[in-house]
Amino acid sequence: MRFLAFQKIRSTVDINCLICKVVGFLFVYAGISKAIDMEGFAASIIAYQLTGPYISKFLASMLPYIEILAGGLLLAGFVEKESLIIIAGLSMIFTGVICYAMTADLQISCCCFDSNPQPENLFLSVVRNLGIIGACFYCLTRKDWFYGLT
Repeated sequence: MRFLAFQKIRSTVDINCLICKVVGFLFVYAGISKAIDMEGFAASIIAYQLTGPYISKFLASMLPYIEILAGGLLLAGFVEKESLIIIAGLSMIFTGVICYAMTADLQISCCCFDSNPQPENLFLSVVRNLGIIGACFYCLTRKDWFYGLT
């Protein structure tokens, strides 16, 4: 009987670990793709019409490395709680910006994984981001340190 309880706990931990690794990989991949084409990423940020060119270039030079760092730390298993909080926060901001673009009827790319200027279905980007946010909160609430977040 005790063996079955141990197996259930172990499989839950493995699922949490797998979800964390997938989210970490997505952010590392997204950050690297943006860091490779920083000028294109800056142009994509400018297309959202929320910031001027200087702030857009600053964001384009910082965001990819924040994504790579947070995703890499999550992949490596270091400071997982903080990495999940950063990734969830960034995903919430990205989702808000994409929702703004949808309401403003901007025909742009979300520039999530590349800086391709071709318009895409922003609704699918919102759904993907909500999935990432949900995965982050799932992992945050399934870890031992969840009760220490206060």
